[in-house]
Amino acid sequence: TSVASLRLASNRYFRSAGKEGDGWRRKNLFINTTLFGKAAERVAARRKKGEYVLVRGRLELNEWIGEDGRTRRDYSIFAEEISSPGGGKRGLDKEPGADDEREEGSGNPANAARLN
Repeated sequence: TSVASLRLASNRYFRSAGKEGDGWRRKNLFINTTLFGKAAERVAARRKKGEYVLVRGRLELNEWIGEDGRTRRDYSIFAEEISSPGGGKRGLDKEPGADDEREEGSGNPANAARLN
């Protein structure tokens, strides 16, 4: 069985008042993602770092105690399908349509993450 492991980056922008003054801030979230079988083969052949993608699968929270005694948390996705919300880096600039390249299925471009 083929296996593909990739890391997704999801960025969230928000307004914040803080020590450095009012302004926009960015919060980055990195999620390890694993695909199996034909979906893994398609992602390896068609996807490149920096592309926007939509992922459908199972989100899991992993918790453990670090060496310092603190609880650590990490999220991972076991993906069933990955699709493009309109093609490559400009994928969020247009609505999904018939010309989209898809592994399987379709999704909402507002929820896209970027391959990292």
